[in-house]
Amino acid sequence: MDVADPHALPVPVLELTPQALNRWSHFISRTGPPRYDVRVVAASGEPTPVPGQHRRTRARPASAIEWVRHLRAQLSPTAYHLARLYAAAPLNAHILEVLRTRVLPEAHTWHLAELLLSGVFRPTPPDDAQPAGARVELEFVDGVRDELLAEGTRHETALAMETVFDYLAEVVQGPVGAELRQMGALVRDPSRAAHLSAARIRPWLVPVLPALVALGGRYGTVARLFEARLAPAGREELSDTAPAHQGEHAATGTVLGGNVSMDDERRRRAAQQGEKALRPPPVWGNVPPRNRAFTGRVQLLDLLHRRLQEGTTAVIPEALQGMGGVGKSQLAVEYVYRHMHEYQIVWWIPSEQPQQIRQSLVELAGRLELDISGGEAGAAIPAVIEALRIGEPDKSWLLVFDNAETPETVRDFFPTNGPGRILVTSRNAQWATAARPLEVDVFTRAESRQLLQLRAPDLDDATADRLAETLGDLPLAVEQSAVWLAETGMQADEYLRLFEQHAYELMAADPPPDYPLSVAAAWNLSLERLQRDDPAALQLLQVCSFFAPEPISRRLLTGIRDAPVPAELSLALSDPIRLGRAIRGVNRYGLARINHSANTIQLHRLIQRVLINQMSDEQKAQLRAGAHTLLAHGDPVEPSSPEQWQRYGELLPHVLNSRAVMSEDRWVRQLVLNEIEYMFGWGDYEGCRELAQDAYTMWSRADGENNEHALRAAKLFGDALRSLGHHQAAYELDQRTREAMTETMGTEHETTLEITSILAWDLRMRGDYEGASALDSQAFETSRRLFGPNDVSTLTFAHRVALNLRLTGDFRQALQLDRDTHLRKVEELGENALSTLHTLAGVAMDLRQAGEYADAYRQQQDVSRRYEYHFGATNPSTVASQQALAQAERRMGRHARALELSGRALELFRNRYGDRHPLTPEALLTHAIDMRYSGELQQALELSEQGCEGYTRLYGPDHPHTLGARINHAVCLRLLGHVDESRRLNEQIRDALADRLGPEHPNVLACTSNLAADLYELGETQASVDLSTQILEQGRRRLGEDHPATLATAVNLALGLRLLGRAGEADELYEDTLARYERTLGPDHPALATARANIPANCDVDPMPL
Repeated sequence: MDVADPHALPVPVLELTPQALNRWSHFISRTGPPRYDVRVVAASGEPTPVPGQHRRTRARPASAIEWVRHLRAQLSPTAYHLARLYAAAPLNAHILEVLRTRVLPEAHTWHLAELLLSGVFRPTPPDDAQPAGARVELEFVDGVRDELLAEGTRHETALAMETVFDYLAEVVQGPVGAELRQMGALVRDPSRAAHLSAARIRPWLVPVLPALVALGGRYGTVARLFEARLAPAGREELSDTAPAHQGEHAATGTVLGGNVSMDDERRRRAAQQGEKALRPPPVWGNVPPRNRAFTGRVQLLDLLHRRLQEGTTAVIPEALQGMGGVGKSQLAVEYVYRHMHEYQIVWWIPSEQPQQIRQSLVELAGRLELDISGGEAGAAIPAVIEALRIGEPDKSWLLVFDNAETPETVRDFFPTNGPGRILVTSRNAQWATAARPLEVDVFTRAESRQLLQLRAPDLDDATADRLAETLGDLPLAVEQSAVWLAETGMQADEYLRLFEQHAYELMAADPPPDYPLSVAAAWNLSLERLQRDDPAALQLLQVCSFFAPEPISRRLLTGIRDAPVPAELSLALSDPIRLGRAIRGVNRYGLARINHSANTIQLHRLIQRVLINQMSDEQKAQLRAGAHTLLAHGDPVEPSSPEQWQRYGELLPHVLNSRAVMSEDRWVRQLVLNEIEYMFGWGDYEGCRELAQDAYTMWSRADGENNEHALRAAKLFGDALRSLGHHQAAYELDQRTREAMTETMGTEHETTLEITSILAWDLRMRGDYEGASALDSQAFETSRRLFGPNDVSTLTFAHRVALNLRLTGDFRQALQLDRDTHLRKVEELGENALSTLHTLAGVAMDLRQAGEYADAYRQQQDVSRRYEYHFGATNPSTVASQQALAQAERRMGRHARALELSGRALELFRNRYGDRHPLTPEALLTHAIDMRYSGELQQALELSEQGCEGYTRLYGPDHPHTLGARINHAVCLRLLGHVDESRRLNEQIRDALADRLGPEHPNVLACTSNLAADLYELGETQASVDLSTQILEQGRRRLGEDHPATLATAVNLALGLRLLGRAGEADELYEDTLARYERTLGPDHPALATARANIPANCDVDPMPL
């Protein structure tokens, strides 16, 4: 155990359970295992001084910030997590246990013991007036509560407060208990603050005011409201009730406490301003720890600050550009910490790979509390950029894109303007033309000397200059050499001799041009020492050199057995004590960045290159395989679960950098497949395509195209191609994959059935509905026979069969199957599972297409509410359901409401996905119909044209969806007076659709009915009547006599018959049709009013999903 105090005694901390005490007794009596893992706390071993004798005490942290640094370094991550939770609560022994067991159940009593023995709590004077079990008995050292809250998340802070006040309401009776219960409800809904007097619950409210401030937004307003309510009650009364809190809140600026003089208040405000400069902003993410040994760079920091403060409407990035090892990232980190108080958002974005940027921006969307359910990249990233552009929800921001590659891969993620600034660090000189460059060069000699003497104070100026000259003033080399001299105590002359020897060896090895010899030579001295003294530490570095130069979670290195690594490292990976010793060895020589609060280890890319360059081919193969095994060990094995997406996002850069696709291990390949599936579900279709294509190519070349892993990669590759709009390429790949799977696995293997159904999807994209129906029906029948009707795969295929039936116009059959599938999904998956809701949405669509508008509306309203409640307002499925609800509202005759809903859906799809996403043309076409019903004909025509162009781009000009969209477009043309153009268009559509879907498909009937209306307007009444007579008979047969589309045709026929002088026939048909309209749609439906006004009816075609 490493202890700074030489007099400290190691004190074991035992859990107070019979099992723990039993194990300990067996250990100390040597009747049990020879080893006992236990948490040890260093206690002062100094003797108790005699009265009157001066006692030397250990230095305690001098400020709240130092206290938090001390806790972060000394506590285990779990104990530190507990500390953050406790910062949001009034404290006593009962509350400590409530939060530990209810909010952080993985925390044990020994984690609580760590915290209690740290000295960060102080007792508060007892107040017997407070009920037992609820009495406030502990408080943090002054200022620590605020600092811990600044490091916590809003979610954990709110959860801790809610849990504590719910507990207090259980143990406190009467009016006070009722207000405590209301306080718990207030955490869930801040608007309840108006109903709380605050005075009754003063002892419990005062400690949590900083937590309300930390939550921000409406909670900050609530905190100020409570402060105002508490203050008039009397400063002295507040001081008497809760004296323990006065000092804390005076230090942190909360308006609470006893009698405060104006001088005290001025001192308090001055102290508050000083603390503010050291406190991170409300939104603070992924910023690396500050380098406490940072020196120099004063002019660069000043120049960078001036540039970032100049301020322009457009956000012009500042680029710190220079070769590896000059300290670009360190300079950016230092700038951020010096000026963090000037921003409300500071977000550090690792930018070597686009996937890392996307992951970081999705995380920022969550911290900004943007309404992006599921964290889908396609929705979150545009939303973040837009929020920053318009300055909501916070005003000032700073984004740091660290280690960016080419400008082309990064600048699409930049907000174009707004109240913020962008800082880029990169080795790529192309940034000189894409941003305002700021060249970062090597140290000045004075800066090199300053850093060397900071680490090794005994160095004189002349010796420091010699070292700096030899090191080329390269900051990374200077830092490494300074650490070495400080740790080893070696004389500078001896160090220089060894350094020159290693530099000659490196030059003989012919390193690449950008390989800094000074850094490599400096590191080699430390690496040789590690090889001699701690081989496991060196081997840990070696295996980590194959990871990305990003933080590596320690959990990837813990509890690994039988990894293909050298023996010493294998022992360390299976033993947490040995692993901790190896990490300390790495940290001792400054060879990696150890972040104790995040529990990560990170290597600079240059030391990775030094390590790999020194390995033999055999070592490289062994250690790369070891890295792959560690990554596979960290696979959450749930790539489709949004709860695991952050884990997969953390693993992804290491999977890519280590070239995990090269592995032949099936678990490593499974990890690669899971990463591909994660990217697809997360919405990173381009990243998904790249990795899937790489895996498919690599594995096909290694094991043949028909091996299982290659085929699974091919399937995911096809999914990505399809989602990117490459339908033909996806179709051709899926065809080959299905043939290979059939040959390898057989026609009835689950994977073969899945690719068969996916191929059906490709056919729908090509407009071949019959071919798609045949394939989906084959997969459904086979799955039902082999796995049963309630198997999840069977239900998935059943849903797709119903979709095909709907597209081919067989609405009643689709409705019957969807209803049966929905009931089975409710039983197997639950009524609110996403898959279940998809089928329920299908039921609503079937009803609407079948003409049962009232039932369809009620069903659609229900499913839309469920989508929004469970998946959020901006989830793609929720927005699509709102669009479907707009269609249902229109069919019910509520045109204004339909216009509002479809407009909102269109705005969301355009803003989040852009015009090239398949859902955007659907939204355009739906809104165009609603605009037409509102009388905005020209705008409706323009939107309709955009929607038709979108479908043409996606599916081609002859696809049934494109032709269906043109039907609505033709109606706009006729209503605007372009009747001849409408007629020509309808004639083309009718012939093309009849050829693709058959002469009695509902869309063909709708188009033909509109064509008859064109002929009626053009005065070709007999032709109109003949056409209407034909399609009325077909419509009654296909859709039913009371279907609104059939009735629309009947109205038009009656109008034509009347013009031809066949009044009796016309009146009979007309009156019958009006009666059916009223019975079907209700007496107040606009369609009935239009028919009574003798206005020809139009048939609309609502876009349907493929």
